Amino acid sequence: MDSSIRVENLRFGYGGAEVLHGISFDIRRGEVTGLLGPNGAGKSTTLKILTGILKFSEGRVEVAGRQLPEHAYEVKQQIGYVPEFAELYESITALEFLELCGRLHELEDAVLQRRIHALLDGFGLSGQGRQRLGTFSKGMRQKVLISAALLHYPSVIILDEPLTGLDVESVMMTKDLLSSLAREGKTVELFLMEGLPFGNPPRKGKGSLAAPLVFAAFIFAGIIVAFQWLWIFHSRAITVAATVAFVAIAFLVSKISLRNLETNVLHNLHTIATGPNTMFEEVE
Repeated sequence: MDSSIRVENLRFGYGGAEVLHGISFDIRRGEVTGLLGPNGAGKSTTLKILTGILKFSEGRVEVAGRQLPEHAYEVKQQIGYVPEFAELYESITALEFLELCGRLHELEDAVLQRRIHALLDGFGLSGQGRQRLGTFSKGMRQKVLISAALLHYPSVIILDEPLTGLDVESVMMTKDLLSSLAREGKTVELFLMEGLPFGNPPRKGKGSLAAPLVFAAFIFAGIIVAFQWLWIFHSRAITVAATVAFVAIAFLVSKISLRNLETNVLHNLHTIATGPNTMFEEVE
């Protein structure tokens, strides 16, 4: 299998401050890849470079057999992209917006209409297709954006926090679509919002707030116990020992919580690539 995305020694910065420090990775056709990391790690920046939106200062980037930034136009024809934040034309309807996107990709009208109706129906928007986008909720807008990204059956799909605002049923449908695309040899790269595992509802005790909240709780309890022991034993040594013990326990528990979160996310990424196909044949 040949590479669909290849990045070598990529560097990028904003205003002299380097964000990407010589990163390299290789993604083959049909693979599903997720980017995980804290805020400010450069995940969205990396995706914008792969889509040809940002020009980088150093390194080599190749997407769908085309080198960036020299062939950004050709790359954009081959990819489907759902940005983290997107502005829609609020004065037109969802149907008109999707028709515009499909015609920009030069899709035949019969194929375009079939795919539009299949996607809108799958996302539960068949009755709202003729409503103006300005009346849509955040979740409804996200469904339209995902539909627009998949209309032209792209060879590479890049999604930045694609599940924001979606209900559980729409999350599962999106997972089925991406699973089908991956089995067809399409490459899927996505940035998952930390704390919302792809394809399943969040599990109790596994979220972006789990590790810091547990850590804070142990620190708070440690301070209270330390003052109690200081009042009881009048010993600074015991107080320091108690505080250190509670900090160590808090650190270990928070690390375990974060590791459980990462394991859950990676499990769901694997589910995308191997899960059942229930929808995409309707869109083809």
